[in-house]
Amino acid sequence: MSTPVRTSLRLYEKQRNAQASKPATLNNKRQSSDATTSKASPSKRRKTLNAPEADGSEEPRVARPDGRVKGRRGHLQLMTEMPMDVLFEILSSLEPIDLLHLSWASKALHSIVMGKSARYLWERAFEALCASPHPPPQCPSDITLAQYTKLLFDKRCMECNSPHGSHVIWPHRLRVCANCLEGSRFTVLTSPYRYWMVIPMIRTFVHGRYQTFVLASEFDEIKAKMDTMNPNGAELREFTKQRGEWVTTRRQDEWKFSQWQREQKRDRKNELEDIRIKRRAVIVDKLCELGWRDEIERLTGHQLWTLPGMRIAKPLTDKAWETLCPELIDHLEAVKALRFERERQDRITRRCELLAQKIAAWVPKQSQLDALPQILDFAISEPFKSFILSESDEEPVFITDDTEFLSATNTFLEEWNGSRDQFLISLFPASNKGSRANAKGKDKAVDGSYVLNLATTFFQCPACVEPISYPRALAHECLRSSCTQSNRRDDDPEDLAVLSAGISYCRPWLCDAKDLIFDQEASDVAKMIVLECGGNPAETTAQQMDEMNPRLECLRCTEPKKGRSVMKWRMAVSVIFHPRPRPETDNFRIDCPRAREAREQDAIYILPEREEENQSTL
Repeated sequence: MSTPVRTSLRLYEKQRNAQASKPATLNNKRQSSDATTSKASPSKRRKTLNAPEADGSEEPRVARPDGRVKGRRGHLQLMTEMPMDVLFEILSSLEPIDLLHLSWASKALHSIVMGKSARYLWERAFEALCASPHPPPQCPSDITLAQYTKLLFDKRCMECNSPHGSHVIWPHRLRVCANCLEGSRFTVLTSPYRYWMVIPMIRTFVHGRYQTFVLASEFDEIKAKMDTMNPNGAELREFTKQRGEWVTTRRQDEWKFSQWQREQKRDRKNELEDIRIKRRAVIVDKLCELGWRDEIERLTGHQLWTLPGMRIAKPLTDKAWETLCPELIDHLEAVKALRFERERQDRITRRCELLAQKIAAWVPKQSQLDALPQILDFAISEPFKSFILSESDEEPVFITDDTEFLSATNTFLEEWNGSRDQFLISLFPASNKGSRANAKGKDKAVDGSYVLNLATTFFQCPACVEPISYPRALAHECLRSSCTQSNRRDDDPEDLAVLSAGISYCRPWLCDAKDLIFDQEASDVAKMIVLECGGNPAETTAQQMDEMNPRLECLRCTEPKKGRSVMKWRMAVSVIFHPRPRPETDNFRIDCPRAREAREQDAIYILPEREEENQSTL
């Protein structure tokens, strides 16, 4: 036996009245058409929702909403056409905020949801809400359940309707935004203690600071009344007592509401975090399917959360994944490249430290420690450079065998010293280079080192004042500590930068024309001294001058009260550059008796204190 179809009595009466009124309407139209004359202008035909079909059928049609209007106008029209008992049964399952939003959908739904017959819907919704783990306080008696729902759940400002109404004034059952709090409707109290018991206040954090607000109209009224009363009179005490009781009543359950708000924020925060965790799990699974499992397992928890799209609190859809996937792949490729570079730098640093240990064991066995190469000089030269920059984990023989390391070091030293000498020779002027240009055979091979050993060879550092002789230029501190120019023995400046980052506590012996230049003035002074001593400037070496050990007197430095200034030949080259009054005679002359006396008794008069420093360095 089939169940009879349920029909609405209200719809049945409505359809019957519509059918009964149609014949009368047609008769009235015929009578009116006969009475009208041909002079009357025809009226414009109106559009009807239920226009009859051509075959005479009158099946009703539902009007489609206008596409230019935002929303779904007319789509909820059928809700009011269903039986009321069915509609109320559906509405009884909604939450208070859903009932409130439904009442805003249309006037018909508003009359149904806000009517007296629907009061039990609100009561049932609040009963279910109070049965939750974190129920709100009971509805105050001065507002309805619908108004209480708007105060609890609707985040819009009740003054300007902005979506940022985060401040609730519980005694006034009002929700406002920060801009309205600082507007003309409210007043800021700097000293609220006098009115604390008679006016409801709210102290909240607005625009970077805590402030106390009251309703401006209420504050002006209460303040005017209190100003007219005697501060010590009974009238003021009675007024304060009555207002205090009213404020206490209005502020009832305010702390419960504040606690409920905090719990709601915490629950919402946890809910969003759960959504993010589920979204992250889905993204990780999809990336693992694309072959990024190894890279993802290397990421820390913080790095995983920083991936694009991870912190969004929305479920991941297929459309969102299509948009997010290319960005994630690009980010992971950048992370992978950065990891490879970090591992490479760690490997370079580790191998540089291993090389430094080998060099530290080799240095004490050498002489002239100040002229030895630095660790970075080893690192930028072969075969040490290939070992440090190699991606293979296999160690070469010279690292494991001390004999092979010593052989590789000797080969490197020979090439390194030769390259430094060639660089210093390149700084000589063309006239100095051509002094022995006619040398042939073996003499031509040793020509470079011979020029460097001449007594007239001096260099100058821009950061220093005094001339620098050879081989002191090889151990000059500025060329190892402050030099940052490109290395002439290295073809790849990027490798030099990588190796310098791996060995940050030293610099290589690097220089160019900005770091060291040939000192022509000091060389001319040395030529004059060699000629005074009877030597040939083109052939006399610095060693020969040291063996000759002449003593020279500076005529510019001689003072009658302190005696004569006698010095060695290297000191004489430095003294000429100090500002002294020039006499008409020559600057230097050799004093043979004085020189013999100085050699025998070692009693040389050196007037300026700086000459002692220069002599110790020379």
